Amino acid sequence: IGPKTVDGIIVTRHLYEYDKESVGKLGKISAVSPGVLGTTGIETADIIKGICEKTRPDLVILVDALASRKASRVATTVQLSTDGISPGSGIGNMRKEINRNLLGCDVVSIGVPMVINTETIAYDVLLSMGEKKEIDEIKSYLNHNDSFIVAPKEADVLSNEMSRVISSAINLIFHDIELEEIDGYIS
Repeated sequence: IGPKTVDGIIVTRHLYEYDKESVGKLGKISAVSPGVLGTTGIETADIIKGICEKTRPDLVILVDALASRKASRVATTVQLSTDGISPGSGIGNMRKEINRNLLGCDVVSIGVPMVINTETIAYDVLLSMGEKKEIDEIKSYLNHNDSFIVAPKEADVLSNEMSRVISSAINLIFHDIELEEIDGYIS
């Protein structure tokens, strides 16, 4: 979700630095897709903190996929928060939290539930059947065995659509343009 959202954002910070006359009705925006620890070898929080120390933004918007606690929320809801985000925490990968205290500026996090734990799916199904005894048994079983994180089969299409919604909203908030104009600035 995050990298695809970055692809749809109209970035203009460089224009404010090098070609101020061309900005017109566009706000001053930067975007970065720092990647995951396993790819970069660097905590996402450290990458973003370093960028913030250099560029001193007024606001950082963090966009990430989330793990859902209800199957019905996968790819259907958007979570907004000013508390920051802990990348990977929904699937048990505890990374450094990214928040106002770390970055020294306001933070808004936007999350879209894109995956769910199999334990949660089993729990939802049994709960819908009114099977309290079986819920306790499956929780006990899954706590002692591996469970899986799953995504919808159309996850690529859904993440493309959700990313487009989020990047369009960001563009409309920070630039004085109409929805129909966005593609002209991106292409």
